[in-house]
Amino acid sequence: MADFYDEMSAVALEMLTEFNQAEYILSRQGEPIPGSNPWDEPELPAPETWTLKGISKTVEQKYVDGMTIKATDRQLVIAPFEDEPRQGDVLTVNGQVQTVLAIKPITERRLGWHIIIKG
Repeated sequence: MADFYDEMSAVALEMLTEFNQAEYILSRQGEPIPGSNPWDEPELPAPETWTLKGISKTVEQKYVDGMTIKATDRQLVIAPFEDEPRQGDVLTVNGQVQTVLAIKPITERRLGWHIIIKG
């Protein structure tokens, strides 16, 4: 069964790469590194960044709750990448920082991600 999911993941990546609609960049700031002395400022490591492949569409009705997620918000379908998106990550779409409202895996096998952003 693993071969089936690997094959479907490869097909999804191929399609999302072909129809990629924008430049999606996900970045994450690492944990501060304490200074050598208690009074030293902590150092911030360089953020990790990933360029993602995906498409944007109107948010699916099943995610709309009227409070956090509205019908005017956007839903990105993102191909798998080296890590997983997390709350607190910064998503930049075509150079504009977006507010991430929700992150949902596509199946339990994490064949990709639905990232819902403010519309």
